[in-house]
Amino acid sequence: MKANKLDTIGALFWLAVGLLICEESYRFRLGTFSRPGPGFLPFLCGIVLAGLALSVLLRGLRETADAKKDFWEDKSRRPKVMVGVILILAYPALLVSLGFFFATFVLTGLLSKFIYPQKWRTVGMYAFAAALGAYLVFKVALQVEFPQGFLGF
Repeated sequence: MKANKLDTIGALFWLAVGLLICEESYRFRLGTFSRPGPGFLPFLCGIVLAGLALSVLLRGLRETADAKKDFWEDKSRRPKVMVGVILILAYPALLVSLGFFFATFVLTGLLSKFIYPQKWRTVGMYAFAAALGAYLVFKVALQVEFPQGFLGF
């Protein structure tokens, strides 16, 4: 199968999943922006997923199959994918022991360093900005309760 056909099939699958998420979350009360209901966040996630799938689908329809290289043909990408999967699976354990801010800092820093290698200083700045942004959104603005970790932060 050509890469273009696989992209189209994958995009159609994720488009269907995103639309299904939207449909099922609509059955719950969506609420408003100021008073969101239980289906509000899943509905937004479904819209984002469907939108991303639609963009992949449209891009795949515009490009020729010969212009693309299969993702798995480049064997140097496989270890990066495995590191990413391991880090994402380790995040919940880090979340409990380190707390939300530090676990997010560590996750984004290591993903940034090992997936697309950069200088440690750049990694530190991006990881801090990502952790601080996530903290401000979830902890301050949305007042979500997360584990505080060993430092109580």
